[in-house]
Amino acid sequence: MEYEDVLRQYLGEFGRYQKLAALLIVLVGPSVGATMFAQAFLAATPAHHCRLYPNDSSAMYGHPSERLNLSVPMENVDGMWRYSSCLMYNGTGGTSEGSNQTVRCSDGWEYEQSVYRSTVVTDYDLVCERHWLKELGQSIFMVGVSAGGLISGTTSDRIF
Repeated sequence: MEYEDVLRQYLGEFGRYQKLAALLIVLVGPSVGATMFAQAFLAATPAHHCRLYPNDSSAMYGHPSERLNLSVPMENVDGMWRYSSCLMYNGTGGTSEGSNQTVRCSDGWEYEQSVYRSTVVTDYDLVCERHWLKELGQSIFMVGVSAGGLISGTTSDRIF
């Protein structure tokens, strides 16, 4: 006896209910996948560095690259030198005055906007010492998905 024959004997033919269930799975599946995949884009962390001045009207402080060189230290990340994401020199023009003491960003962050104009990370400054909140949000979302699957699965088994 073949496997398909055993299934037909106990379950019956592929009928209207099975066709409807398959159609609903095909229709709902892509939206569920998009919801799971959306976190990669909605919570992306673009390149960032410390905001140098609280009022962000920095026209009087010279050329932007000069201001960055004097205010934000460079760090080696994976063999590439880039501006530090979480540190800035203590005071203005730390390197020119000989003070290499660094502190955490005090006036927020400036984000690269060439790829993402706005994400959850940029809206709520979920970088540096607050980066764990991004992962917490994803974990809470997945706990909700798991609870929803358990509850709706059990409910559908009891009702239908």
